[in-house]
Amino acid sequence: MTVAEFMGKSKEARIFDAGDHKDPNEDAVKSDDVELSILQHRFSDATDDLEKRDIEKARAALNLARDKVREVFKAIVTQTVSYKETVDWVLHSKLNLVNLQSYEPLVDQLQRECPGIHLVKTGYALRHLYLLVNMCEGGYKLQTISDANCCYRHTTGSLSLITTASPRI
Repeated sequence: MTVAEFMGKSKEARIFDAGDHKDPNEDAVKSDDVELSILQHRFSDATDDLEKRDIEKARAALNLARDKVREVFKAIVTQTVSYKETVDWVLHSKLNLVNLQSYEPLVDQLQRECPGIHLVKTGYALRHLYLLVNMCEGGYKLQTISDANCCYRHTTGSLSLITTASPRI
């Protein structure tokens, strides 16, 4: 007896029907947004106002940290690269890292001088390191990128952007 004979020809006998299953990517979340999505689900499941307030504070802190990371890396790129077309290229390319002699000191400097972006603790910040890779592989000099290293510092309760140049690199 063949499988087809055993299963029969009726619709009820089918084990798998493609129409019965929903798309697995339908409610997929980008890896950058997983933490935010979890907070949103926790917020919608929260039962009391205190819990909702705490979750909203965590969500606001996460968004502020992300904004800080984006602005730091954007400032480094725009201060290093002069032409808009080249800035767009640096922001949207994904080159392979070969030039470790330039890349490693830049990452060390960024960790040392910008602890507020929590480079080693958050995947969101780590995913922005490709911008440094693009500039190193794009032929920009180590000192030029290093001089453009921007960092946030707290002054009088507000965040201000300052440029730091590190003679150590």
